[in-house]
Amino acid sequence: MAASDNIEPRAVAILMALLAGVALALGGIPALYRTVPSDLSRTGTIIGALESSRPSTVVFGDSRAQAAVDAGQFGGSSAQPRSARPDSA
Repeated sequence: MAASDNIEPRAVAILMALLAGVALALGGIPALYRTVPSDLSRTGTIIGALESSRPSTVVFGDSRAQAAVDAGQFGGSSAQPRSARPDSA
């Protein structure tokens, strides 16, 4: 009786599924990195907005800091997202 005869087929199947999942995840990381927005793209958007419109007030921070900002206090309709403005069509 060889040592490989003692390995259960279910254990081999679990090990192969685990290895396939790891390979799939590692293979998908480069594609996700190219498609998911990062902080770098957010910074580029902020800098572009600063260069084009010269706002009087700019608030930086993570989502917790942004959640504490009431944009309605900064100028009414101009504080709306660009897609919500009637003149953006």
